[in-house]
Amino acid sequence: MSFLLTFKMLVLSFIITLCSLFFMFSRSYQDAHTNIEHEMYQAKEMERISNLMIPYFRGGNGLDFLDMFWNSGIYNNLYFVYKNGNVLFNDPSENPTLISLDMRTRMWYQCAKKTGGSCLSDIYTNLFSPHEDMITYSYPVYRDGIFFGVGAFDIPIKKIRANVVSGLTITHIEFVGSTYKVYFKMNGNMLVHFFVFISSIFTVLMLSCLLYFRVIKVRLGRYKYDGLTGLLRRDSFKTNKINNQVKCFCLLDIDNFKYINDTYGHYIGDDAIKSISLCIKTTMSDRDVLFRWGGEEFLVILRAESNTKRDIDVIMERLRFSIEHLVTDGVPRFTVSIGYHVFSISDSVNGAIKKADIALYAAKRAGRNQVVCYSPTLDTLFKSVS
Repeated sequence: MSFLLTFKMLVLSFIITLCSLFFMFSRSYQDAHTNIEHEMYQAKEMERISNLMIPYFRGGNGLDFLDMFWNSGIYNNLYFVYKNGNVLFNDPSENPTLISLDMRTRMWYQCAKKTGGSCLSDIYTNLFSPHEDMITYSYPVYRDGIFFGVGAFDIPIKKIRANVVSGLTITHIEFVGSTYKVYFKMNGNMLVHFFVFISSIFTVLMLSCLLYFRVIKVRLGRYKYDGLTGLLRRDSFKTNKINNQVKCFCLLDIDNFKYINDTYGHYIGDDAIKSISLCIKTTMSDRDVLFRWGGEEFLVILRAESNTKRDIDVIMERLRFSIEHLVTDGVPRFTVSIGYHVFSISDSVNGAIKKADIALYAAKRAGRNQVVCYSPTLDTLFKSVS
């Protein structure tokens, strides 16, 4: 496979990879945004419940309240610090004094107490087990218009990261009014993702190209060629392949071919066609293009470098002579008539073939087994030829 094709495949795989990564980024952002909306909904529910119930609950610094609601799971991830410094908690193994001190120095506590409104902390690592990264949504609670304490709801980062590609790290989250923004940065894993993507896509593209060239193109190529002669089929002729290297279009037709078929049978007729095809292949140059144009009709496109001339009449006469003297077992001697048109790049391709056809018809009318070059005088004689 050529270097240019390999380079194109590499560029294509790079573009596909970038598009795939962009899709991953977009999807990750949407998933993270959905996740934080879900968590913030729960946090605000906790805020509403806290404002409705905690300020007006009486008894034991809220321990009875905690027994009733915390253990029921309603207050999952809830913390509350009274303004006197006591903390609503239900773990006898913890030191209340240390817990109170720690909670009152937390950023989320200070923010809600100072601003008198809701706050969202930066990402931090929790000091308590399981020591995971999180953010905390905090809010002040009032009783009868007087500050009563600060409530908080922890949101583990792993919940926000659900369905987020591993190559992205959440750096911080902004909360303004009802709007949330999640910010990412790429980490080392993203490079791994990138190279895995590009190598995988490149491999798939290369294998697809190999499959095309080795299997599909071979099979398609078989349909380009005539099964009897091995020459190109007429329907594989492409006008856009014609350039200034084309010197002329030549049409050959076996003389009295119907007589051969009717007298000797179609198998002998097929042998005659195969015999003339082989003769054309061996007589013409490798650069020339050969077609089986019809049943017993052939198209030869003579080609050469743009600044090289070829003696077309000599070449065509040599071909006619070679066919006339063919000796093939079981096949009677036969001749061909040849008409050709010297091609100019300014000519239309279809027009050039039509002129070669007119010259062929002139050769038939003149007695067959001869070569005729097209000239404009033939147009008036053979207007019926299409």
